[in-house]
Amino acid sequence: MSIEVKKTTHATDATANSTLVLRNVILGSKRTSLRLEQTLWDALAEICQREDISLSALCGRLNERRRESTLTAALRVYVLCYFRVAATEEGHASAGHGRLDGALNRRPSGPR
Repeated sequence: MSIEVKKTTHATDATANSTLVLRNVILGSKRTSLRLEQTLWDALAEICQREDISLSALCGRLNERRRESTLTAALRVYVLCYFRVAATEEGHASAGHGRLDGALNRRPSGPR
């Protein structure tokens, strides 16, 4: 499944050093821009693949039901909740959770 987003390559002086990645998503018939960390974009791509849904469709559903102030905030909360529900005690143990330094060292890397 391909994800229908386009990475925007233009950066202003204010965003040149940002770790946020700007992408456009289609909601209904309108295009909207979202800025998220690369790790969150990767997590959303994984969720979309697992759930067999396009990113635009997922964003549309979240936008209709969100309680958060912005769609970006709703996406961050959704990613956290999605993987939190999927977490198991066995998974936490194998990931080294409970030893915060070890868990921080295994954080997915992204552009800095």
